[in-house]
Amino acid sequence: MLDRLLRGQRQGRLFPEGRKGTEKLYKDRYKLRRFGRGGFVESAMRARAPIVPVAVVGAEEAMPVFAQVGLLQKLTGLIYFPITPTFPLLGLFGGLGYLPAKFKIRFLRVNERHHSVAIAAVNRMPLNPIRTRVQHLNIQVADLDDMTAAYQRVRELGFRMALGVGQHTNDKELSYYAMTPSGFEWEVGWNPIVVDEKTWEPSTHQGISIWGHTREGQTIVDKFAQFRTGAASLLKDEDVVPALAGAGILDN
Repeated sequence: MLDRLLRGQRQGRLFPEGRKGTEKLYKDRYKLRRFGRGGFVESAMRARAPIVPVAVVGAEEAMPVFAQVGLLQKLTGLIYFPITPTFPLLGLFGGLGYLPAKFKIRFLRVNERHHSVAIAAVNRMPLNPIRTRVQHLNIQVADLDDMTAAYQRVRELGFRMALGVGQHTNDKELSYYAMTPSGFEWEVGWNPIVVDEKTWEPSTHQGISIWGHTREGQTIVDKFAQFRTGAASLLKDEDVVPALAGAGILDN
């Protein structure tokens, strides 16, 4: 298969650890297993194709494996039978839930407001649950009464709430998120900080909220859709802007 791809001047993605790489326990995270017999090197040499090393970071935290049960693997006929935080407790649905993975969001501005656009570099995740698109828009209201009145009206009109009321870590804005009929989120916020360029210094924050912003109304159908999007990310790469997709400012 790899030979045919390379002869056709197509790109191929290969994990040289093979199955051993996916069987690793959490205690062995980020420790390379012995590679296979090097057949992919021979294929690349025959096709005179370059080999570009790529590191996948985050998989061990997103789906940690605590143990492998050999007996159950033989009884079920599975490739392996792992013990994870969600499997086998949730059965096949256990494969749909991933623990939070670390990725960075870069906030940019064009005026004294803390940010006018935010770009998430999710290309660093092993499975990308968010394809390139508008994820949410924000509007800023004049006072707290406007925000609470808008929140109540959204509820009364039956729109789905995405995230409850909370306060962000970076701009200290109090806000909530509702789902629009078009499928993206609509954030209504109040009282964010104002940036003074003379004294402002960029910084990093852990997490997006000081408190609140808990997800509401997510169903198993939504989880299936997220899993489908994540699986599709393995088949098709997205174009990225290198200056905005890098590591950015180091963590404090």
